[in-house]
Amino acid sequence: MQGIKLITYLNKIDVITKVITWGKLWHSRNGIYKGIPFTRIRSILNVITDLPSLYKSTKALSDGPVKILFDDTKEINNRVTGKVGLAMIIRYRLFYFNCLVYLWFRRKEFDIIHVHMMEWPAIVGVWLGKRLNKPVVIKDSTMNGIFNILRYPNGKGKQQEITAYAHCIAMTQEIKRNYLQAGIPPKNITVIPNGIETTSLTQKNKSWQQKIIFVGNLTQQPAKGVDILLLAWKRIIIKFPLATLRIVGEGNLVAYRSFAKENGIESSVEFMGKQKEIKKFMLEADIFVLPSRREGMSNALMEAMMCGMPVVATDVSGSRDLVEHKISGLLIPPADVAQLAEALIYMLENPEQAIFMGRKGYESVKEKCDINNVVKQYAELYNKILQKY
Repeated sequence: MQGIKLITYLNKIDVITKVITWGKLWHSRNGIYKGIPFTRIRSILNVITDLPSLYKSTKALSDGPVKILFDDTKEINNRVTGKVGLAMIIRYRLFYFNCLVYLWFRRKEFDIIHVHMMEWPAIVGVWLGKRLNKPVVIKDSTMNGIFNILRYPNGKGKQQEITAYAHCIAMTQEIKRNYLQAGIPPKNITVIPNGIETTSLTQKNKSWQQKIIFVGNLTQQPAKGVDILLLAWKRIIIKFPLATLRIVGEGNLVAYRSFAKENGIESSVEFMGKQKEIKKFMLEADIFVLPSRREGMSNALMEAMMCGMPVVATDVSGSRDLVEHKISGLLIPPADVAQLAEALIYMLENPEQAIFMGRKGYESVKEKCDINNVVKQYAELYNKILQKY
């Protein structure tokens, strides 16, 4: 969604963008998503990857088996570690070839290749930039993207290609540190946060009701830390039996409801599934919680702060860039059930202080992340790169 928002606002200031993405044989070549035209890149060679998928029986992530509890003393839960398989290798190499053919005949129509993900699209973007003699800008939309490249065959070599050729956008200070650790020269790093449409502070027409909300994709577990939140909730309702927790996000709701029942919290936890009007649900709650083990920069957290909500978040990349501990919210260590429970209990016990932190959070995110200022920073960066190229 950040990519769509960025494109929309870039177009408003006459930085015209052309969006290309992966396509399958049976997809139409052109489409529109949220008002943004895009082109799906595919060719007859896609039979290599597309036809086999027609014969596979697959189930959506939301219907498949789900693991809820994770042991952070025995498992690595704060980064992606799995090696990239053959199917993905074929896919991104095919995408590179298809893009190269498509862009070669249009190479005079664009000046910069902007990649919105530090994974295989970053690899493809750099290959295209070198072949088409175009500068490449890559944004790491996760926390450890530059290190995730090491999961690919000859990952170190691919990482070095990126560090030597691309200009890299860091949403957060931790991502910037990761870039530097990977060997990207400081002159090729720019820190630009995610952007949000800023509005006046919405006044809630209701009393304090001990309602807490989490917004996040449950299929992204263990990254989102929902297991930590549910375990903490067992402690919270002992002290606040009237408190309620709403969990908004796509996932296997049957499994999560069963887990809540097994832990005796089903009457105070409501699993809402995927929702469109997120702001509506936020304004019905008193406190926003984000117990993630890892984040890039959470859009849900930004939206909650823009609503003036008191927030409790884990002290991870992105959240610590947005939240100043005990000033604009509370930061707690990731994967710590006791401290998460303690922080939420503090908010519930001190509504006046919580509301004050919510207002400070609103002021902070409005100052740091106004989409108009973010877009201007991108435009200035593009001009700077082109002047040197």
